[in-house]
Amino acid sequence: MDSLSLRRPVHWVSNYEITEADQPIAPIKGILRTLRSNQWLVLSRTFAKEKTEFFPFRKRELVERFADAEPLSIASEVLHLPERGATALIKRIWRTAWDTDQPLGSSRMVWVDERGLLLGIGVPREEREHQVAITSYLKISEELAPQTHMLEEVAESGVLERAEGKDKVKPEGPKAGVDPFWIVPVFYATDRKRNPQSSVDEVRYTNERALNEMVSLGVCNVSIPRTHQLGRLERPRKWKLWARPKRSEHIMLLSTTELPGHEFWQRLDTSVAESAKRDAFIFVHGYNVSFEDAALRTAQLATDLSFEGGPIMFSWPSKGTLSGYLSDEGTIQWSRPHLQKFIEDVCASTNANAVHLIAHSMGSRALVEVAHALSSSSLPANTVKQLIFAAPDVDSGIFQQAAQVLSAMCARVTLYASDSDKALKFSKAIHGYARAGEAGAGIVVAAGVDTIDASLVDTDFLGHSGFVTANPLMQDVYYLVQHGHQPSERFGLDQRSCPLGTYWCFKT
Repeated sequence: MDSLSLRRPVHWVSNYEITEADQPIAPIKGILRTLRSNQWLVLSRTFAKEKTEFFPFRKRELVERFADAEPLSIASEVLHLPERGATALIKRIWRTAWDTDQPLGSSRMVWVDERGLLLGIGVPREEREHQVAITSYLKISEELAPQTHMLEEVAESGVLERAEGKDKVKPEGPKAGVDPFWIVPVFYATDRKRNPQSSVDEVRYTNERALNEMVSLGVCNVSIPRTHQLGRLERPRKWKLWARPKRSEHIMLLSTTELPGHEFWQRLDTSVAESAKRDAFIFVHGYNVSFEDAALRTAQLATDLSFEGGPIMFSWPSKGTLSGYLSDEGTIQWSRPHLQKFIEDVCASTNANAVHLIAHSMGSRALVEVAHALSSSSLPANTVKQLIFAAPDVDSGIFQQAAQVLSAMCARVTLYASDSDKALKFSKAIHGYARAGEAGAGIVVAAGVDTIDASLVDTDFLGHSGFVTANPLMQDVYYLVQHGHQPSERFGLDQRSCPLGTYWCFKT
């Protein structure tokens, strides 16, 4: 260890993403595309006794290493990751080098708490006269000898010692006052009845229809933990009845503020105007969803899509229960004119260059009818860009009839379907006809619609929330919303043919 020479404080960084190392590199490449050049990606590996090791990398390091690797290669094998990583319950420095011919010349630490949860990445700063900027956040230490692979452990006190016992260095801790979460404002419109027991400062909405068909406007503040992983809605496990959500670990609804119309539109227009693309998206949730659940999902969508514009949800009064299916069917039809008026107002009042409309499950029924009506209304030209239907609980015949009109009112229509969706199978049993969100032999293929078979994407136990819980699918939506890419330009899709035409399928 004679070569260890760290004479500057350690710079701690919290701007990173985290994902599993023991997975194919294809989804990791998708994550890398969403990262800015100054961000890091931490690969985690869990071993016996639930011990997790962390391996931090700069984005460019992984891009270079994965360039010639097969998409289905396992990342940990391509990178030759050892079983002992950058950390344990104590701090550890890990030498990052692909091989002795290409030493990276840097060392990394990770800061973990007593439970082994990652708090930050530590990178030793270089001597000022030899500084080489890696990113706007980080510097690296002077090059270490190529033969140095694993350096000294850092004691609980945070003191790093040279092997010969000289030059003790105390690293800087995480920046004081930096919260382990960030806040995502979600604009909302809802025709739910307001809870009469809620206060002005903390508004709550019920699962009942609003009196006089009144639509309320406002803003929800949702916290997203800095440890958030793409495609995950971090919530306490339901079987842990005593568990309470924590802002440092879970996505939480912090506040709901109802706003008068003029203030709502002013704040939304400001949010749109301050974004580079001047855009907004409106998310219409599905069956069995409460107001709070809709707010959390919308915030997750905005985060996973790296969306800088105005994230908006339209929350109709779903009963929020599995047994409320038939009631929700009537309510979504009742909400349709309210949704139409709200979309028209968003397009007219925000000066947005692009508005994306996204509907899930039963929410697609209202959006299909609304989009059909909007095609002949006086919307600003070319305002609606992406029209996305995720697992739509819509009669497949009705959807095919509407396809031509839908494609005429926006830049692109995308349909995500699956043959493993149990909720849609239940709906088909009730109605006697296939749903547009089903894949298989009866998959909907229509001119002007990009149909994506998402059957191979892992989803939840119902196979119905894959739109916001499946990593590859979220990556696909990212390129659709952020770049407007057609399926042939998006990573991870294979083209398929059937008697009705061409559709796309996620690669195995």
